[in-house]
Amino acid sequence: MMASRVPLLDHAEARCRLPLRGPDAVEPLPAWARALAASLPRTTAALLELDYRHRALSPLDPILRGKLRRTAALANRCAYGQAYAEADLHRAGMNESTWDEPSHGPERHALDFARPLTLAADTITDEDIARLIATYGERQVVAIVQLLAYANFQDRLLLTLGLPVEPDGPLPPRDVRFDRDGPAPAPSPRCPPEGRTPPPVPERVDDPEWTALDFDDLKERLERQRLRLGRLRIPSWDEIKDQLPPGYPAPPQPLRIQWSLICLGYSPE
Repeated sequence: MMASRVPLLDHAEARCRLPLRGPDAVEPLPAWARALAASLPRTTAALLELDYRHRALSPLDPILRGKLRRTAALANRCAYGQAYAEADLHRAGMNESTWDEPSHGPERHALDFARPLTLAADTITDEDIARLIATYGERQVVAIVQLLAYANFQDRLLLTLGLPVEPDGPLPPRDVRFDRDGPAPAPSPRCPPEGRTPPPVPERVDDPEWTALDFDDLKERLERQRLRLGRLRIPSWDEIKDQLPPGYPAPPQPLRIQWSLICLGYSPE
């Protein structure tokens, strides 16, 4: 069995450090949460809530979301992510013998989108998104992209930490909430590794791809990007301001960040 590259807290110590509430706040935690609880307690609590939302509350069909996460994990060569996606598929009623059978219809379109988005997102075209919207609609497409963004983030985190699946895992999604109003646990002090000198901070950027751009070229590219039409309709602030999820911090002025408007407009939860 692969050994973790970082120390893991035991379940009891990890739970004591995390500001969590909810029905599963006392249940055993996944290895990645135990690895991060000491150094990033509030972030870890928020990630556990996010994990539950994607694995248990996503508007996507449970089979589709399991297959999407499995496709990403296979592309990333993340055994932990694959095991968890397959466990979720099993809980959703899918037989193990059918996991690798070819998909058809709308599901095929989504899975054909998942692999290139994972491995080469810059190759996704306007036509690819238009085809997906025609099949699923804008709200579901946003959910697909958000799920794959989370799956790829988690796979990279798992691969970096070098975590094996827990002896009693894969664990089901934990129904917990980040207790934002609870006591703020202090993270463990950061100590640089002994006997290792950090690299010097560069005085100037010398990346040849970056320095090859002159200022006028950069301004032209930015202007082209501003004029480019988006692939989805961007809701206005007036459309979404009254449907913000409970506990969402009210901004002091109307939001203009387009990605925030899309997320709050299509999946406020």
